Amino acid sequence: MWFDGEWESTWNHERGQKLYNLCRKLQPNLIVNNRVDVGRGGMGGMSAMDRAGDYGTPEQEIPDTGFGPGQYWESCMTLNGNWGFNKADHNWKPTKSIVQMLADIASKGGNYLLNVGPMASGDVPPESIQRLKEVGDWMKVNSTSITGTAASPFSKPTWGRVTVREGANSKIYLHVFDWPASGSISLGGLGSKVTSAKVLGGGKVAFTQADGSLHVKLPAKPLSEMDTVVEVSVAGPIVVYAAPMIQANSQLFVGSTSYTLSAAPKGSEIRTRAKGGKWGAAKSGVPIKVTTNVTIEAQLFVKGKPVSEIAYLRFKKVEPQPATSVDSAKLEDALSWAQFKGKWEKVPNFATMEPFLKGFTRNITIIPNGVVEYVGQRISGFLVVPADEVYEFALGSDDGSNLWIDGKKVVDNDGLHSFGVKTGQIALAKGLHPIIVDWFNAAGGAELALTWGRPGTKLAPLTKENIRRTVN
Repeated sequence: MWFDGEWESTWNHERGQKLYNLCRKLQPNLIVNNRVDVGRGGMGGMSAMDRAGDYGTPEQEIPDTGFGPGQYWESCMTLNGNWGFNKADHNWKPTKSIVQMLADIASKGGNYLLNVGPMASGDVPPESIQRLKEVGDWMKVNSTSITGTAASPFSKPTWGRVTVREGANSKIYLHVFDWPASGSISLGGLGSKVTSAKVLGGGKVAFTQADGSLHVKLPAKPLSEMDTVVEVSVAGPIVVYAAPMIQANSQLFVGSTSYTLSAAPKGSEIRTRAKGGKWGAAKSGVPIKVTTNVTIEAQLFVKGKPVSEIAYLRFKKVEPQPATSVDSAKLEDALSWAQFKGKWEKVPNFATMEPFLKGFTRNITIIPNGVVEYVGQRISGFLVVPADEVYEFALGSDDGSNLWIDGKKVVDNDGLHSFGVKTGQIALAKGLHPIIVDWFNAAGGAELALTWGRPGTKLAPLTKENIRRTVN
């Protein structure tokens, strides 16, 4: 059951949960998308854990990575720029893009929901027919690399994408988008023994395995300019040695920071080095201090040989933004706000507009005045920073919002969307810093919230101790 329209202003979580429960009561085996409830996180399409729905619905975009076991999702997209037929819209997606999106989504464990907008006669536009036929021709050769496959356990390669099929004789499908000038591609972290490799629709190709990497020699030319697929057969299940995880609260720091390493699988060890240095043994879970600019590399070793790809994390020491000097006698514990009327798709420049209401507040929130649709708002003043440090900010809104500190955009959560949260970091010196939170809403739900804190700590709302405004 595919719902839509949760941005309508009267819809809320309580109604969404009741409707979801009704669907499952009538048909226990039914799956229901997350738009039955509110709060799907904007165009990214994934809801908070406490919202109803069985799967997420990213719209017109594909997530950078998948969402892990038990997090089901599908990307819904149009063939051009409109869901319904629009005779003026000739911006059709190339078939190559559609095929590569299909492989990209499958490689991340998602489903591809591709929209066709019929004409008033009920006919499918010829441009749509052409593209669907071309995708169908590609699938006749390569469907085994898509249908029934699972998300890739490998890191995303530079040359394309990977899908897998587990079984007694497992298959790894290498989707080659960008044909390499070298004539070969590599896949790191593979621990299984490869028994054969061939191009789907073509012949066998040569391969070698060394130090946990698979190297495949490609034909002189691609079989498909859209996506040539190499089927790699392995003996038994697919064994992958994932690169170690280098975990840090922040890659930016003022004085010092630290990182830890993920646990090494049984029978393996993690070695680290500063980029360009020598490998050395490292302990998992033990904080390692960083005081200078450095790129840390980590790799998994088994019996003294590297078996995974190299993970890396760059650390950068930064100078905090200097504080602003303001006469404390002219300040009070509040922020100024102003509201504007208008229809926008992105946050406008409120500095050039005349507000219809003004006042002051002690919270970053929507000022209640009865106007919740086609309205914009600017909250401004000073942020009181307790110490020289890197700070993280989380800005949640429905629709768009931006956070500015010291004239720098720290969080961009702009655009038309349901409630979603974006984060950003900035190094600030102790003292006062000019802060602006801009927000707008079109029709439907309206939400705004800001939290902050040091990276790795629980973020909290601003309090009266953290805010000031100039008294006129």
